[in-house]
Amino acid sequence: MTSGAESLVWARRGCSVAPFVPIADGAQVEIGFDLDSTKHFENRLWFVSRQPPIDLTQLQALADGVASWHTSEVLPWLSVDLTVLSVLAVRWTTAPGDIFAQSFVNLSGGDSNPSHSAKVAIKVNFRWPFNYRLKENANYVAGIPKSEVSINRFLPSIRSRLFDAYADLIDLAAVFGPFPAWRWVAASAWEAGALRSEQFARSVEGPAFRSDILATRRTRNPV
Repeated sequence: MTSGAESLVWARRGCSVAPFVPIADGAQVEIGFDLDSTKHFENRLWFVSRQPPIDLTQLQALADGVASWHTSEVLPWLSVDLTVLSVLAVRWTTAPGDIFAQSFVNLSGGDSNPSHSAKVAIKVNFRWPFNYRLKENANYVAGIPKSEVSINRFLPSIRSRLFDAYADLIDLAAVFGPFPAWRWVAASAWEAGALRSEQFARSVEGPAFRSDILATRRTRNPV
């Protein structure tokens, strides 16, 4: 648990940093990965506190909760070649990284089959409420076991497991700390090609798979 941004280095090494746009009562969570000790990358989620203002205790509960969710519901279906390093929860209300908490994990995937490269991923989209037509948030899930792929398509088995895992996050967010703790949201920092003054955020309605064709993390990987 830290009140500075220095330990964000694993997620920032070689990565461009997007412009900061605050989110009201919100926090950014980054799950950091290593694949075969050769590639570091992360997936990002957004949450809004249901008991603001956000403090270190809340952020630590959020980091620990997301770490527990991922290691119990996502990681078991990913290749043993993939390691989750840690989870960072960062308050995103006034300045990036002014207060954050970190949960160290250092656990590997539960599938003994070898992984595809870091550039190969399954894209899990996060659905906005039905009346919003904004660009969807998404996670690019890497560490995909080769046994779960048929040429360029991932199999229904891993699709079903990832769907269930991300669907569970909707309810679990409320108990990442004393109930009601957090709400998992989709966030939009852009409008008509320009940055918003504050991110537009609404509750995630659920995960979605727009295609069973494998996606690429090529432009999302650190150099």
